[in-house]
Amino acid sequence: MKTLRLLLIACLCLAAQTQAQAQKTIYGAYLYSENGSMQPGIYSFTDTPDAGLTCVLASGDLQPNGGAVYANGKYYAVSYFDMGFMTPAYMLVYDTGTFNLENTVMIEDWNVSYVTSDMTYDPSTGNIYACSLNADASGSFNLSLFDTQTGRQTPIAPVKRMCALAASADGTLYGIGADDGILYTIDKETAALTEVGPTGVTPENTQSATIDGDTGQMYWSAYTADGGALYTVDTATGKATHVFTYPDKAQIIGIYTLQAEHNEPAQPQDVSLDFKGGSLNGTLSFTMPTENADGKTLADEALNYELAIDINDKTAGTAAPGEKVELPLQFDEDGSHMFSLTTSNAAGASEAVNITRYIGFDTPKAVTDVKISKEGEGQVTLTWTLPETGVNDGYIDYGNASYRIVRQPDNTVVDEDFTGTTFTETLTPEEKRICYYEVAATSAGKTGQATISNYVILGEHYIIPVDDDLTDWTLYPLYTSIDGNNDNATWIYSLEKGCIIYEWAFGDNNDDWFITPPMYMSKDKQYTVSASMRNDYEDIYSGTIEYAVGKESTAAAMQPVSDSFEVASSTFTEYPSKPFSVSEDGYYSVAIHITGEDSPYYVYIDRLKINEHIGSGITAPGADANGISISRNGGNVTIDNPDGLQLRVYNAAGQLVGEGSGTSISMSLSPGMYIARWADGALKFAM
Repeated sequence: MKTLRLLLIACLCLAAQTQAQAQKTIYGAYLYSENGSMQPGIYSFTDTPDAGLTCVLASGDLQPNGGAVYANGKYYAVSYFDMGFMTPAYMLVYDTGTFNLENTVMIEDWNVSYVTSDMTYDPSTGNIYACSLNADASGSFNLSLFDTQTGRQTPIAPVKRMCALAASADGTLYGIGADDGILYTIDKETAALTEVGPTGVTPENTQSATIDGDTGQMYWSAYTADGGALYTVDTATGKATHVFTYPDKAQIIGIYTLQAEHNEPAQPQDVSLDFKGGSLNGTLSFTMPTENADGKTLADEALNYELAIDINDKTAGTAAPGEKVELPLQFDEDGSHMFSLTTSNAAGASEAVNITRYIGFDTPKAVTDVKISKEGEGQVTLTWTLPETGVNDGYIDYGNASYRIVRQPDNTVVDEDFTGTTFTETLTPEEKRICYYEVAATSAGKTGQATISNYVILGEHYIIPVDDDLTDWTLYPLYTSIDGNNDNATWIYSLEKGCIIYEWAFGDNNDDWFITPPMYMSKDKQYTVSASMRNDYEDIYSGTIEYAVGKESTAAAMQPVSDSFEVASSTFTEYPSKPFSVSEDGYYSVAIHITGEDSPYYVYIDRLKINEHIGSGITAPGADANGISISRNGGNVTIDNPDGLQLRVYNAAGQLVGEGSGTSISMSLSPGMYIARWADGALKFAM
């Protein structure tokens, strides 16, 4: 009997000892709790029903809403801030032996691609896999590779959202579906899913999983409608078993366990890609490690290495610890490639060194500091700064770069292959006009995005007839807007409405002017003004309008030349003036003046016409002057010139595009505004 008791006690002690050995410590980062009762930081807990959460690192900086992952003694936590117009992010790197912060890395990709639902370290390849948001902010996800140096994610293939990822020692990648709670295996090259089975848990929000390297047990830090809890997951069936519930509905992510020993090699050292210029031939060199992942000297006489290019193209070999290795590389065409290098021995693979590099000639980035200035009589000078790299941070041959320069708004290509960063031309337009440029860099046959310069105004006057399409923003800078009652509401160009608008006034009364550039008027002729206007609704009051002219572009110089009227239509309608004349020859500006009580409704203008009155001279293309008339057919124009006068035709930039003295002059012209001039007259026409 005594012997039986001793045997029973021995068995109980052995069982207790085995249970103690089986107990595993798990670590993870705090993300949320219902009442905010927990400090931000890293917590430890065991896989036992009576476990609690113990804070091992308290840090208000640790807010891993972009995901967190452990790999070879380091803990990587990504945080981001959604600012609406951009999403800056950073990565914190901790030493898990001391929980000291080792590095803070600003993530350069200011989009949502670095936001993950979970990440996991794969001990068989040394890679860190993630389920990350697509950069287009569509809400879709990719299986991606995480770069521990930059915090960037490199997409492998689209995948449905996984709320938790975990990789086993043999390299099997598991994921739990965020929408169905089903355990899947995931193909690491295609992201194809194979169902294992339901966990029996309905997940919500962000969570995490890991597989212990010593026991092969999968742990899941789940989050459901009831809060956070630890589960074990059977990787053969998918079934989840509840271990314990976190306090205060806490949310713990980025979980990991520690192996008893890490005899696998450390990362390869001094990894370097060397491709000269835009060459497609180069090398990758590195030094084999001399220590294992725990910092102890390796006993191996030889180690394995494997280089994976774009995941599938693999090169493997062996080398001694500390040996320098150089691998020749060759590509068929320019492009971006991902290089993943690991070393391994019988104990497993090192953490991967991942490099993404554009090989070959890249497309230039957009040029910067594009500025235009006026110098002297009609001379404009355009300058810009070279981009430093390509759009993929690749090589650009700036020694052979050229630039495409387009003058706007007439969309004239002034040089397809300009060299240098300073361009000058002389422009003497007949009429006042805006001028700006678009500049795009070209290198190795690849053209980057064009950059738009500031604008300058050329010329001083308009020429009658005037027919301004005020849906074109480039005309607005030519006009003068005056806020006569200083209520910070006046005539502006609205990008939203696509025309000129008079804003809702904030004062007691309206008193605002919209004034044209000056134009020559003769006291012996009569003129008319007609603006196409509308308001917000039929028959509502939005102010009182009148037309005026003056020798200066000021309110004080203006004299009314029309009766007052109200804009009563909600569709654009012409409001013509009666014929008027000026008291003496000279240059006059025409104004649209709004007065009357303020109104919560806008006035819109999409066109303004100023013509000589019929019978007093030319009013529009095709009208008679010295018997001269114009007819058009597609891109061809015919000028009927019965007296055989010497005619010259200029474009909007003031450049001579054609001339002749025959009775019928024909020429081909591109779309735009033109002026036909003779000794004592002019005729403006559009193509």
